[in-house]
Formats: sequence, structure tokens, C-alpha cells
Amino acid sequence: MIIRKEILMGFFNKLFGGHSEQPTEQAPTQQAPTQPTPIATPIVATGHEVTLDLNKPGLLNLEKQDFLNLTKTNLNLSNIRVSAGWDVSTHGRDYDLDLFGNLLDADGKLIRNANHTVYYGDKHSQGVQLDHDNLTGAGDGDDENMFVNFDKLPTNVSKIVIGVAIYEARNRHQDFGHVKNAYVRLVDQSQTPEKEIVRFNLTEDGGSYTAVKFAEFNRTAEGWVFKAVGDYLNGSIGEISHTY
Repeated sequence: MIIRKEILMGFFNKLFGGHSEQPTEQAPTQQAPTQPTPIATPIVATGHEVTLDLNKPGLLNLEKQDFLNLTKTNLNLSNIRVSAGWDVSTHGRDYDLDLFGNLLDADGKLIRNANHTVYYGDKHSQGVQLDHDNLTGAGDGDDENMFVNFDKLPTNVSKIVIGVAIYEARNRHQDFGHVKNAYVRLVDQSQTPEKEIVRFNLTEDGGSYTAVKFAEFNRTAEGWVFKAVGDYLNGSIGEISHTY
């Protein structure tokens, strides 16, 4: 399975602009002046806004379409972890679910001048990093993690879409109908011990879908907002990314 993933990684990168082989050396040419990176246009948050008092005990659980303004909550936005977990209720072949993030501009298009999709084949982008690829989802607790430093994000990034997709779902005849107890949570790692900020539990049955758009970060005029989405999708990471 590792070899097959490496082949897919190469194909995905060719299609969507990931890392590729270095070009052969060419004669020097005069380069055009470097254009400054555009500043992102703020997005208007929609849905139901919730608030969080960091000085009070207890956990905040979001419902679908709820959003929390992270900036107004006075969080340390340089050290946020996005953690996702799930259980697979099947006695058949292991399910390989993959956490991914798409970096979008204010028009909802992929940022083409950056590593616009963070996934198992390209784990690093400016301000976003995926830690590892869990191939089975075995064990308790978080299965995969993504680290976000909002202070280091390119200025033209207006949205980060957080999703999870089943690897080779069609070939393996697998879907989210067998995925249970799926969740995504935000953790403030700057605190000791680290503190869970908010959690979104996916309660709807996934049926025959092969991926889910879990949540998104939106850059608004009032700062960064985390929104619970929970929309099921069909397609691989590459196919979903290609829709933006």
C-alpha cells in the first residue's frame, strides 16, 4: 500500500501543482519584477456564532453551521492543532482515512502560488503542517493531526477547508456508512497542559459517501473564525481539491 500511495502522490502533484522534480539548468533569463502577494479580502461568516469564555471550565461542542471567532476569544493563533478521530465498524479490510486541508483565496479558489493542498503526499505548506499518515485508524483518541500557525499563513489565504477522505474508497468498496464517532477538535498547544478549545462531533450517517468536509477556517474582518460544516462528499482528495 505504501508503494501505491507514492505513485498516487506523484500523479496528484503533477495534476495539482505539488512538489516535482527540479528542472534542468537553463541559460539565465531576465526575470520580471516579483509581484507582491495580494491581501485577502475578508469573508463574511454565516451561521450561528457561539462564544467561549476561556476562564470557565467545560468543553464547547459545536453543532453544524456553528462558528467560533478565534481572534475575539483571545487565543494564541500561532500554535493551534486540528485533531480528527474516528472509529470503523467493520470486520473487513482496514479503512485508511486521510486528513487534508485546502488553502483558498477570497473567491474560493485554490492558492496556486503555494502548496495549496496539505495531505499525506505533501504535508507542509506555509503556516500549515500535517504530522503523520495513520493507515488504519486503530487505537483510541486522535487519529491524525494538522498544525496551523495563522501568523505565518500567506496574506492571500482567506479560507482553509478541513476534510477527511477514505483512501482508494472506490477500489475497496468502502464508504462513510461504516465510519462512526468521527470528530474534529481544536487544541491550544501554547497552554500547559494543552487545552481543547472546541469540538465538533459528526452525528449524521455517512451512507455511501467517501469523504467529508469537516470544518473550515475563515478570515473575516473580525479575525479568524472556525466553522463546523459536516457536509459529506464523494471523491478522492485530488478530485475534491480540483473542484475549487
